Amino acid sequence: MADAVRAEMIDAVSVTGGHLGSGLGVVELTVALHHVFDTPDDRIVWDVGHQCYPHKILTERRDRIRTLRQGGGLSGFTKRSERGEVLAVGKGRVVRQDAEARVAILSLGTRLSEALKAADTLSEQGVAVTVADARFAKPLDEALVLDLAREHEVLITIEEGSRGGFGAMVLHLLAERGALDAGGVRVRTLTLPDTYQDHDSPEKMYAEAGLDAKTIVKTALDTLPAETGKAEPASNVVSVRRRPR
Repeated sequence: MADAVRAEMIDAVSVTGGHLGSGLGVVELTVALHHVFDTPDDRIVWDVGHQCYPHKILTERRDRIRTLRQGGGLSGFTKRSERGEVLAVGKGRVVRQDAEARVAILSLGTRLSEALKAADTLSEQGVAVTVADARFAKPLDEALVLDLAREHEVLITIEEGSRGGFGAMVLHLLAERGALDAGGVRVRTLTLPDTYQDHDSPEKMYAEAGLDAKTIVKTALDTLPAETGKAEPASNVVSVRRRPR
């Protein structure tokens, strides 16, 4: 969990600016404090306000962490009016659910905003989408994963990690529980490529890695089964009959 919080904070501060070092120094401490104490009933007092970024990520403000120091966004300091709720360990959440959704996008880590952008684009093209934030890879929210697989035609996982990580754990769960036996859901996993990438802007590197909204949209459209009632594409095979002699 500490690694996920650290990665999220670095990614957010690289976009918004802010005091990074003071928060990085207390990531493990913050995770431990929330594990041991019952916040917000138990009060935590930080040495300096800039140490609160990990705390904000862990208390229901992760989806707004990229609004730090922006107008109408999160404060760069502690602020009582922003008081959030502590995350339940091993529990994800659904952040968007269209009616009659065909595609489910399950994000772990920093790609949630891109998943939501992809959902907007797909919706404009007539494809209803559910977007879920896994929050945890271990323990995995098994009920959430199984529900997404059961209720959708396509399930896409996306993570800022390598092959064999979160997406593999989702596939293992689905196989173990027989959720893939009937062929009702098509699963695709988006991960970092197993290659070296040249240094560039974050946007270009994510696009090259296939972890941006454009790639999510393409994956969803390529994976969706053809809707019933639509004409099949014309065949390239031409039937030739032999002339009678």
